[in-house]
Amino acid sequence: MTRNKLKFMGLLVSSALLVACGEKNVEQAAVESSEAAIESTSEVTESAGEATKAPEDGNIFAQMPKNFTFASGAGAWATSLKLSEDGSFVGGYHDSDMGDSGDGYPNGTIYVCGFSGKFSDPEPTEYQNIYSMKLQELNIDDKDKLNTEEIIDEVKYVYSEPYGLENADELLIYTPGAPLSEIPEECMSWTTLSSSVSDVVPDGYYIIYNVHDGEAFNGMTDGCIWTRDFKYENGDAYANFSPRCSGSYLVFFAEEDTPASFSVKVPWDGKNEEPMVCESYWHDDGDDTKVKVTVKKDETSEPNKLKYVLKLEHVSDPQFDFSAWGSDEPGKLSAVFEEVKYE
Repeated sequence: MTRNKLKFMGLLVSSALLVACGEKNVEQAAVESSEAAIESTSEVTESAGEATKAPEDGNIFAQMPKNFTFASGAGAWATSLKLSEDGSFVGGYHDSDMGDSGDGYPNGTIYVCGFSGKFSDPEPTEYQNIYSMKLQELNIDDKDKLNTEEIIDEVKYVYSEPYGLENADELLIYTPGAPLSEIPEECMSWTTLSSSVSDVVPDGYYIIYNVHDGEAFNGMTDGCIWTRDFKYENGDAYANFSPRCSGSYLVFFAEEDTPASFSVKVPWDGKNEEPMVCESYWHDDGDDTKVKVTVKKDETSEPNKLKYVLKLEHVSDPQFDFSAWGSDEPGKLSAVFEEVKYE
């Protein structure tokens, strides 16, 4: 699938991107940058994130995530940025279209671009936690190959513009605490934020918005609650819990000959202890499953491995059988979920 501007859809957005590898410097730079932008963080902090405060030295870049990604969650394309504290950056764009094949390139087509550049120092705007900056410099790797193509290892590589920055001039930075009411609809469509969940940008979440083209890069700080996943196991039965910053997602698998499992994603900030209602992923297809979820930190939780007690109450089926997960109370389950550490 070639690149298209399909929008993020709540929490059904997947951060898994198809990354095609090759030996050419340009697409390798794109791949490495994209992998850096989506890799799981290994740096752990105890809190879910701190409210944004302007650094004493005025350097907004110092508090921002290092990695940002511009992607739709559909298709096999992404543009990534790796940001430095002085406002300089390196990045890569890639778009894999395995269906676009032909003589000499049966393995499809990949659009690639490696680039680097620099942003100006961010300036405050009239709105709290919103800053403005300029794209001072943009350098395209192998610029002499721009808009040309070649076949390598039965794949056609097309050397392209850096999607998301082609026409950039003014860019806005939205930091935690920025009012969502001041973020343009075009920008919001590229994020996973929802005004129904929070009226401000949540802790740990940052946006770089290309005003001219209405395109946005998203980044999350290392160790913030949004980058973490948790798991509970009871024999062959297991469950996954993922905090998210908008929407909800609930899937049950408890069929015959299938290990009992469920996955729940809720808009949780690492602090709220009020019940949240999570709806089934298949709600639009007639499944009106609703489960009330309450999250509290477990007393044995540690900074380097968080643990949370999840209490689930099946709203739409009070007699739901949670026994596979160790519960002897119809319609209810209380279990300790431990943080999953990825290699």
